[in-house]
Amino acid sequence: MKALKKKKKHEHWTVDIINESTELGNLIADLFDNEFRKKVSDILTSEIPENVFGAIVSSQFDADRLDYIRRDRLMTGADYGKFDYSWVLANLEVADVPITVDDTDLKSVSTLILGPKALQAAEAYVLGLFQLYFCVYFHKATRSAEVMLTAILTRLGELVVDEKVEISGLYPENLICRFLARNDLETYLRLDDYAVWSTVNMLRDSPDDILRELSSRLLDRQLYKVVDVADSFRGDQAKVMQFRMEFSERLQDGAILQSDAILDMPFRDPYERRQFGSAGGLKTIYIKPSKYALPSDLKDESDVVSALQSRQLVRVHVRNSETEEQIKSLIQEIQS
Repeated sequence: MKALKKKKKHEHWTVDIINESTELGNLIADLFDNEFRKKVSDILTSEIPENVFGAIVSSQFDADRLDYIRRDRLMTGADYGKFDYSWVLANLEVADVPITVDDTDLKSVSTLILGPKALQAAEAYVLGLFQLYFCVYFHKATRSAEVMLTAILTRLGELVVDEKVEISGLYPENLICRFLARNDLETYLRLDDYAVWSTVNMLRDSPDDILRELSSRLLDRQLYKVVDVADSFRGDQAKVMQFRMEFSERLQDGAILQSDAILDMPFRDPYERRQFGSAGGLKTIYIKPSKYALPSDLKDESDVVSALQSRQLVRVHVRNSETEEQIKSLIQEIQS
């Protein structure tokens, strides 16, 4: 089977929008120069923030997280994720922090830090975001819908690259099919929620059994049920690993069909600690312990944040009761 074109992260699509002949790209070209375009592009694609602007765009305390933690909590009605947003903004400062590698001082870089009065607000932000992931983003219904949509797009992608789109019942010029085939900016800019859901709706009548069932069930909210593997083994990582190996073997030999059981392992680290002053130091949340003190890693100043541990869920989303029994039987075999 042919392979799909390598996917790009959304940051790289944004860089293409900025640098190519698009509405936004042309506007930036008229108002600024190519050097400005390059600076913005570098900020968007840098894995490690290099200045205060990079930290605002991508860090543990970036503008995106400060936005979606409040927006998603409002839109879902969840009471988790609440923190004193106004107080955080009122206590934001810009200060220089050292950047060193292997104990060698390279330079000082300006970044956002929090004043000493914002300690409790910063703790609430970190804890609230961590809780929101497990109550909303990793909720069983949310993840089940995600893995089903992913399975639909994966199956459709297989047909596209094998030049068998007609099996799906869609035309090659369908926006989703076209994007899977071309992976081009013009089609990317035309994609939206309507393009996705209208395609899924058309796939309800697909000649392909997998696409037809997945699409119908997703639209009718007949989501795959979930078997929680990690909870079944009470966190015993050796048994979890054994399950993953045996589950993979059964998929390979056809004892379990890939469309009937989908392994899902969402992971969240509540606070990604980086060594103070390291090259990745600007991803750290810095806070001043006192008014005239140097900025410090939040984890060094907060017992709450330092006590938080990363967590990984291991689940299998199952198509029907028969597959559910197969997974539960495998779990029992490992437990015995």
